[in-house]
Amino acid sequence: MAWARSFGVLHRAGVECTGSYGTALTRSLRREGIDVVEINQPDRATRRKRGKTDAVDADAAARAVLSGRATTVPKTADGPAADMRVASRMCTATRPTIPTGCAGIRRT
Repeated sequence: MAWARSFGVLHRAGVECTGSYGTALTRSLRREGIDVVEINQPDRATRRKRGKTDAVDADAAARAVLSGRATTVPKTADGPAADMRVASRMCTATRPTIPTGCAGIRRT
């Protein structure tokens, strides 16, 4: 946070993969009172035209947030729905070892 704030006041941040890799970052930004916008990867044609590097992706994400093109608010990573996502993933990963517990989750 200190690094990002070294550039000025931070009101809004664009994060890619808010449902997986970016979950912790999204949670941290929200805790600091920063609005988070979900960034989608550019389509393949655009990526081929401009190349694929972290710098290019970061530039495209920043432009999408600043221009207002990126407006999707990511899901929160807490609450009952998030708990069910975690439980479901655990059941998928451990299906052979705990079938009865997971069967109950799948039925509800």
